[in-house]
Amino acid sequence: MVLSQRSIYVFQGMHVRVQLRHGQKTHKTKKTTAQRSTCEPIYNESFSFTVPTKLIDTCSVVTTVMLSSTGRLGHHEEEYGSVTVGPFLYARGEALMHWQEMCAQPRNMVSRWHQLSNVPRSNPTD
Repeated sequence: MVLSQRSIYVFQGMHVRVQLRHGQKTHKTKKTTAQRSTCEPIYNESFSFTVPTKLIDTCSVVTTVMLSSTGRLGHHEEEYGSVTVGPFLYARGEALMHWQEMCAQPRNMVSRWHQLSNVPRSNPTD
């Protein structure tokens, strides 16, 4: 019997990646501290980005929940879900309303809950 060596990953935790995008290009990335050993992590961290007024209509903020694990092949990160907050070009519904509220109050913290969209997972059998 021959057994192939498998890459076994051990779950290490979750963190949130926040990206400021200009068009489709990521301009700045920040991330939270990792939350370990919990199924319902709480992130009480704030991030701010400085964007020139003339570029505000072409920028968006993408927030992604990341799963981290380690294994024989090293560190592995996988996207769990994300939400894009931005102008009409990038967002709709609650995410667009959040963007408009942030633009109307540029010096104030504006926080809202958002539902994550599923990130398509690649299937090696496809």
